[in-house]
Amino acid sequence: MGIVWHNDFAIARERLRDWVTISSTRLDRDRATRVTAWPGGEAEDFTPPDTTEHPVTDRTDDFLAFVDERVAARRAEQDRVVQEIIDSE
Repeated sequence: MGIVWHNDFAIARERLRDWVTISSTRLDRDRATRVTAWPGGEAEDFTPPDTTEHPVTDRTDDFLAFVDERVAARRAEQDRVVQEIIDSE
């Protein structure tokens, strides 16, 4: 069983390296995820994403800030849905 796990891990590691290479992410800079444009598929208020590279000076702090922002957004959404349920009853 261990040999199978190591084989699967080696394959997954190569796949992850490929994905990181495609995304152009590096330890010192980051770029937003690419979005493929589909002619006529944009909503009226569509704004193309920022695809410029951004320097990363402290990856740990950046990641923690990102997680804090996402958690706060999810809590706000959850609170909004709960309030809608309460208001509807």
